[in-house]
Amino acid sequence: MSGFGELFKTGGKVVKNVTGYDLCKLLAGSWGTLAVMTEVTLKVMPKPEAERTLLLRGLDDVAIGKPEQSMTLLRLEGTATSAAHRAGSLARLLADYGGAELLEDTSSAAAWAAIRDVIPFAADGPRALWPIWRIVCPPAAGGAFGQTLARDSQGEVIYDWGGGLIWAALPPVADANAGVLRKRVEAIGGHAMLIRAPEETRRAVDVFHPQPAGVAALNARVKQSFDPKHILNRGRMVRGTAS
Repeated sequence: MSGFGELFKTGGKVVKNVTGYDLCKLLAGSWGTLAVMTEVTLKVMPKPEAERTLLLRGLDDVAIGKPEQSMTLLRLEGTATSAAHRAGSLARLLADYGGAELLEDTSSAAAWAAIRDVIPFAADGPRALWPIWRIVCPPAAGGAFGQTLARDSQGEVIYDWGGGLIWAALPPVADANAGVLRKRVEAIGGHAMLIRAPEETRRAVDVFHPQPAGVAALNARVKQSFDPKHILNRGRMVRGTAS
């Protein structure tokens, strides 16, 4: 339902069924500022028969991790025979990096759940008072970027998506390091979202990465076409405004 109070449907029963706006993607990334979703259909994938993860310790950030305490995980999924064979072959190829520990099924799933949920930076852990950033960048640039960020800020980072997604816990300062962080991430073609910070910091710092003037103007026109009276989730995406 749009801000006009009108019901509309987007998508269809086939994957390639889009003309004009790809409204499914538009609404999924709008954080409730364009419309209210009253019914959602999700495409899911079958659970793999087997899961194997190779765990390597002590690699540097270019290979994902800090030398003194890093863990690098490589996940393989598929049939039991295929996953086991590929895990064995990959372990042999990685032998020069110190040998790999094998995690199977339940232990593998638990390790990846911890990465998904960013458990090391949880609110009940040692970094409970540190601001948390979600950084998306080109995977090839992720390792070097995270290494420099952690070194210069004395913070900690966790990588996912092969370096394309970085979770950063940074020591508390007034702006949560937004000024420095966002300039650096823009330089490599990425963006940073503030996930956790004290209320006074969130009032002073944009949660979503500030947009270039042209993109912001385009977003404003899209917002106007869906919700001209700014009824829906006002102030969610741009601090201090009703968009």
